[in-house]
Amino acid sequence: MGIAVSIINLKGGVGKSTLAMIIAEYLCFHYKKRVLIIDMDAQANLSYIMVPLRWIASQTETRRTIYHFFESAITGQTVSLHDFIARPPLIVSNINRRFDPELNQSEETLDMVISTPQVAQLDEKLLQLWENGQPMPQNLRNVLREGIE
Repeated sequence: MGIAVSIINLKGGVGKSTLAMIIAEYLCFHYKKRVLIIDMDAQANLSYIMVPLRWIASQTETRRTIYHFFESAITGQTVSLHDFIARPPLIVSNINRRFDPELNQSEETLDMVISTPQVAQLDEKLLQLWENGQPMPQNLRNVLREGIE
């Protein structure tokens, strides 16, 4: 496993999405690193910046967003984070493809797990479990870490 970087702040408008995009693109372009961006924000600004709306709609219809990843975990289903990753050309970036002249081909370097405003509903789903007296999912605390590994 590589290095995980989180950009977290409860206050809005501080540049979290912009910073995440710039760092991801810089790591890909300057250091030739493969980067996976996981947008977990209910505002989904990073997803809306980097992914055309038609592809966000497609990922939503096929149940392949971060919301669907966590929804699966809440309902006790075992899923792989790999199944929720959007790859170029879904992602719009200046550097999502790096051309290797020796191989005469491009290499995809920037992947993303897309968010949507549905993420805000995850709290409600957990509250419903609690109100119905159902147990909390055991794997929920570690599902993202395990998915990244």
